[in-house]
Parts: sequence; C-alpha cells; structure tokens
Amino acid sequence: MARRVEDLNLVLPLVSGPDGRDPHAVPGPLLDPGRVDLRSLRVVTFTDNPLRTPTAETIKATETAAAALRAAGARVEQQKPPGLDDATELWHKIAFADGGAWLRRLLKDAGTPGAGSLGEIPSKDEVPVGQLTLLIEQLDEVRSQLLRYMQKVDLIVCPVMAMPAVRHGESAKPGYADGYNEPHNITGWPVAVVRVGTSPEGLPIGVQLVAQPWREDVALAAAKVVESASGGWKPPPV
Repeated sequence: MARRVEDLNLVLPLVSGPDGRDPHAVPGPLLDPGRVDLRSLRVVTFTDNPLRTPTAETIKATETAAAALRAAGARVEQQKPPGLDDATELWHKIAFADGGAWLRRLLKDAGTPGAGSLGEIPSKDEVPVGQLTLLIEQLDEVRSQLLRYMQKVDLIVCPVMAMPAVRHGESAKPGYADGYNEPHNITGWPVAVVRVGTSPEGLPIGVQLVAQPWREDVALAAAKVVESASGGWKPPPV
C-alpha cells in the first residue's frame, strides 16, 4: 500500500471508517501512532511453524525486528500464540468447501481472467452443509481463542511468509505459502508489514507486526521503529 510507514500514517485516516457501502465497515476508533509508548508494549515473537520452515534470511529478519523493539524498550519474549496453525487449516477447508465456486466468482467480479496469479484453483468436492457450518463454528472458536490470548499481548512479530517476496505472477510456483499471514487475514486484526531484510537473490524480506483489534496505532508505531532500525524500503537495482 505504501513504501514507508509515514505514508501509511497519511493514508489510513482517508480510507478508514464506514463508507455507506461496505456492510463490514464499522466506526471503530482510529488512534494516533505518535502517542504509543513503546516501553509499555508486550511483544511475542516466533519464527517457525509446522507448515513451512522459513529461510535463514527470513528468520534473521524477524529476529532483527524483535531486537529493534526490545531496544526501544518493549518487553519481548519468544512465544507462539495458540491456534494459528488451526486457523490456517480451517480457512483452507472453508475456502474450498464449495469446490472453488466462491473463488471463481471473486476473480470474475474483480475482472481477473481465469485463476489469476493462483495458476489454478484446486478442485475439491463440495462438503455437506452440516460440515460447512461445523467448520465455521470451529473457526469462530479459534478466533475467540486468539482474542483471549491477545488480552495479555500487544503485538505479534513473525514472518510474512517463509520466503522472500515472490516476483509478480509467481505466487503459483511450488513452495509458495501463506501460512504465516492467513491467520491474521482471518481475524481481521491490524497488521503492518515492513521490509527488514534481503534475500541472496536481491528480493525483499518482510516482517509482520500484528496488533490487537482497533490498535492500528500500535502496529504503525512499532513498524516505524523497525523501519528506522532496518532501513525499510529500498529501491531495486536498475
């Protein structure tokens, strides 16, 4: 959405809040990142999950981000929130519960031909309605579990993906996986992503900072600290 955190700070007030069309938009509070006390933040960080082990450079980037927050006064500890892996698995089951019909409609309505960058939509048998409602109930329980956990945590620092950013059109290549960011798409919580490292091939490596619901100010304040420590966005070599 932007190259630098300060640009996000400018854009967010313009795109936030109800617009009279989106049924999911609510008049939630929009707080000032400049008023966040980094010394009061409780931060947890992790660098791995059972779905895919990150590259060494991705692990280093995540550790660099956590170290920057610790140097700013935040209390940082190694800990993985419960339910993240369950959320990813359940989301995949729900996303393809109708045999991919929802994804095909989504792509068509967006004007994207075929399967877009997905390459192809995995074809799976449709599940019975009773099984679908059970999956939705299980997903809500995972969301509730994560919400309870975040009552004692202000920020989660972890990889965006297990690998560097992929080139345009390559998200269908073998090895691509969203297992680190999908849980936070599911919860709808605010997440800021900052470039922290570079792969041996020269591709950017991002780290995501996940805050509590309605705490975009915390995500952006922490992102600014990480960006300042790592240098953030860098123009590609020409």
